[in-house]
Amino acid sequence: MSILKAEGIILRSMKFRETSKVLTLFTREHGVVKVNAKGSRSSKSRLGATLEPLNVVHIVYYHKDSRDFQILSAADLIETFPSLPTDLEKWAYACACGELVLRAHPAAAATPKLYPILHDTLRVMNAMPSGQDVRCCFWGLQMKLLGIFGVAPNLRRCSSCEKPLNPEISPTVQFYVARGGFFCGTCDAGAGAMELSAEAVAWLANFQTLPAAKLSQIIVSIPAVSEIEKFYRAYFGFHLEEIGKLQALKFVRDLRQKISA
Repeated sequence: MSILKAEGIILRSMKFRETSKVLTLFTREHGVVKVNAKGSRSSKSRLGATLEPLNVVHIVYYHKDSRDFQILSAADLIETFPSLPTDLEKWAYACACGELVLRAHPAAAATPKLYPILHDTLRVMNAMPSGQDVRCCFWGLQMKLLGIFGVAPNLRRCSSCEKPLNPEISPTVQFYVARGGFFCGTCDAGAGAMELSAEAVAWLANFQTLPAAKLSQIIVSIPAVSEIEKFYRAYFGFHLEEIGKLQALKFVRDLRQKISA
């Protein structure tokens, strides 16, 4: 048994026995870690406010390979995101970010560069005014995760002639999900391709490189929003099916349906 330290974001909290919690964290140093926070739900515990979902904490824990979850020794609060729970849609997308990382475990969740991407995304979402659309931040995280998995789509040049995207020549393109690229107006994609506007493809390309702070300033047209969502459903469905099935996104869809009704 060894004593380990880590900085992590609490992605999931579950009651355990009478006074404890089992926490799932995504840590900078060790990827996804599950710990038993013994007595943390007791009225005498000083950890109650520290161990809330999406808090950033520094933890010390006893690690043993044969255990399903490790034993938490100490936890210090580093950062909170207080505005996220005050906006249901913002909270849902923040939770979807965490759920995406958990579903990617262990193949991608132990990749060191994913931690700062998730941390930065949550920090920017928290700073955005209530009611402002946070979807671009979430889409950016999705696209960067595709890159980490090695299945990032080609969104800059035609997969056939390799000419760069040109909205004036090709206002719409054919995107072939299985091949991971688009075909311009003069090249034939063949059967099974989906039509996307050049605007939607350009935004998707920006999601690959722009940080969350830049993405938070983007305003995407309503038609392009629909196309982007269609792209992610199709692309994750083909390349990373199980990872793309997020309960938090289902909550967002249901919430919007109730509001529109």
